[in-house]
This record gives sequence, structure tokens and C-alpha cells, in this order.
Amino acid sequence: MKNHVLRPLLVVVGLVLALLVFQHFYVPQDFGIDDHGYTYGWYREGALEDWKNVTVKYQGDESCKPCHQDVSDSMVLYPHVVIQCENCHGPGLKHPTDPPRLSVDTTRALCLRCHAELQYPTSGRAGITGIDPLEHNPGFGCPKCHDPHQPSVQFLRFRSEDWKTLTYRGKEYCRECHRDLFDDAGGYPHPHAAIQCENCHGPATKHPTDPPKLAIDTTRGLCLSCHARLPSAPTAAAGIKGIDPVSHNPGVECVKCHDPHKSALQLLDWTKVRSYERSRDD
Repeated sequence: MKNHVLRPLLVVVGLVLALLVFQHFYVPQDFGIDDHGYTYGWYREGALEDWKNVTVKYQGDESCKPCHQDVSDSMVLYPHVVIQCENCHGPGLKHPTDPPRLSVDTTRALCLRCHAELQYPTSGRAGITGIDPLEHNPGFGCPKCHDPHQPSVQFLRFRSEDWKTLTYRGKEYCRECHRDLFDDAGGYPHPHAAIQCENCHGPATKHPTDPPKLAIDTTRGLCLSCHARLPSAPTAAAGIKGIDPVSHNPGVECVKCHDPHKSALQLLDWTKVRSYERSRDD
């Protein structure tokens, strides 16, 4: 055999032998193969014992309830009940032994992972209440106003010392000039009394000086952020009345028939409803 053929052949044979020697010493004996053939695939049987020695960081909600049953019960009717405690409180490890107290992540970035306004119509992501992080109190921590355990708007909280850094002033600020709107609607319960005025009227930072009149959001989209009857809607578990946005007067603004300040069904403006129905029939 000529040298120009023999030499490359010897190199190939040498590489194969080196690979077999490397495989013999480097690949564990229990990798993939046992008496029954290629049983474990690309897996090592001994890895099961190795994994048993790995420290489990996350313990799950059930490990929290024995000591924090009151908090767990308070969340039952609110959207965050589906979230694992450790998503915000960090891994439980061996808590309460080590660490004795968990470090809670109260950063704005954590909340924006779910609550940055993104429109995905074909997924549940669109049903989560979202904000524009550049417009909605930028640089301000969400837990300053929102209770993570009871995140519905009726539990929105404001501290007077934070007002100078807030875009929103809170409904007590509005009450000074608009006391009449805070009364019960015609003697009926006022469902929207629990909502902050600025949720619909926009931020009243320097109102009534600048601007002298607030721009009210009367869009259908605003109402549907609470009143859409969807399994993924953030208020579905809180008992808020909802509609099917596809079948219930699509394209018509809710305020055409419903008075936001007198939102009880008894106070529905049926004149407007009938006028709308006649115009639609025409």
C-alpha cells in the first residue's frame, strides 16, 4: 500500500482508538446501558442519587399555609391567588429555620413582568390589567399604592407623604370639591364607590389648577378591563359583574347607557338603551 494512502489510514485508526480509550475512562458505566440494553437513553442511572442531594429551593404554597393561613384566606377572592407565594417572596429553602425571614421582592420590575400593558388577543395575557410603565408613576414602587395580597382597586392605598412623588392624588383629594358624587346613587348601593376617581378621570396631579378640567376616559376598553366576563380576566374571581364583549352591544361605549357614578342596574338609562336599539334596527 502506498504511503499517501497508508498514512491517512493510520491517522484515522489512531483517532478511533483514542476515542474508544477516552470513552472507556470518561463515560460512566451506568450511562444509558444496563443488562437490558439502551434502557436509560441519554441519562445516567446514578444521577437519581445525585439529584436527591440537591437542595430544593422552592417549597410551594402548601408549605406557607400552616403559618400564614390568614394571608392565604384573604387572597381567595383576588387575582393573585393563582400565583405562588415564592414568586414574590423568594425561595422558601428551609424557612422559617434558614432563613428566619424571607426577602420580599417589592421592585417595580417584578410587577411589570405581568402588568406591563401588552396586547395578545389570543392568549390570557390580554386579560391581565396592564399599565404603560413610562406613563404610570414612573420610578415609583407598585406596593406603595397596591396591596399585592388584595390587588383589586378597592384596596388601593395612598400615603400622604408620597403624594409629592405620585401622579395620582387619591379619591379623598377629590372629595373636597365633589362631595355630592360620593353619596349613594339614589339610595342604592354604589358599586363604583370603591374605585379611585382617577381610574376613569385620569391623574389629578395639579388639578384644578393644571388642568382645570380632567379628560375623562369613556372608552369601552376601560370598562372592559374590569367587566369583561372572561376566565382570565383579573377581576373574575372577585364577584364583579361581567359581560361578553363580543355579544353585548359591540362597538358601543358603555357610558351611552350606564352612568359610571350611578352604576347600579336600577339606574340604567333605558331611554338611551331603547334609542340605541331603534337606531340599530333602522
